[in-house]
Amino acid sequence: MITSAEFLELEASNNDAIWFDDQAQDGYDADGDGYDGEHLSKEKWMLWGTWDENTNVGGYTYVVIDKKDALSGNYVFIADAMIDDWEAENSMYADNGEVIVTCHELGHSIGILQLRGQSEKYDPDSYSIMSTMNVENALYMENNWYYSESYWDTKNMGYYVIP
Repeated sequence: MITSAEFLELEASNNDAIWFDDQAQDGYDADGDGYDGEHLSKEKWMLWGTWDENTNVGGYTYVVIDKKDALSGNYVFIADAMIDDWEAENSMYADNGEVIVTCHELGHSIGILQLRGQSEKYDPDSYSIMSTMNVENALYMENNWYYSESYWDTKNMGYYVIP
């Protein structure tokens, strides 16, 4: 099991610089105290663990939000053991759940997100990657996974364009 503090501690011990305009800058700070630069890297960082402190979480992404728009998210956690148990309970092949959760979190990492207040508003299309992890999108849609158009439209790929 991993806590958010432990996740950020691992991140800080493995990343010692923040990148602006493809140049490393000193003073990187991944202490989890809010928007102070650590989420601006254009590189992705994913940790595969077992369980999150919230045992119902399959994964999460630390996302930079400006007003109500998700700009990017560079730090992803996948709770592999939790997903494995969920797959077994739902009689599905190993990795179907991991694929849907990973694609969902990577969607957040490129800015795909709709909010309801401060919380994520999941796609009501249960077959979409951006809905909650469910049997419909993890089992019955194998080889047909997709982002619904209304959620794909929220992406922020311009963040990653090098001028």
